[in-house]
Amino acid sequence: MTVTTGSGVSALAKGDSNLALQVIPEITAIPGIEVAGRLPPELGPHIDTEIAVSARSANPSNAAAFIRYITRPEAAATWKQFGLDR
Repeated sequence: MTVTTGSGVSALAKGDSNLALQVIPEITAIPGIEVAGRLPPELGPHIDTEIAVSARSANPSNAAAFIRYITRPEAAATWKQFGLDR
């Protein structure tokens, strides 16, 4: 068995691997690599994330505006394009 460092998708791109489990946006970011399929729901492959403005933000109003921009309903298609479900 060969142990490598870095992402599984990087190993695929270099030809060092035939298969990798990775979050979809990391897969689709590498040209020439395609998603073969999603893991079945019974395996629980869901990742929850949160977004917030840090109390130490240098510009909290700009940070809040950015959050509003990327979470507006019109942005849903872009999230979906990169394999993310909001």
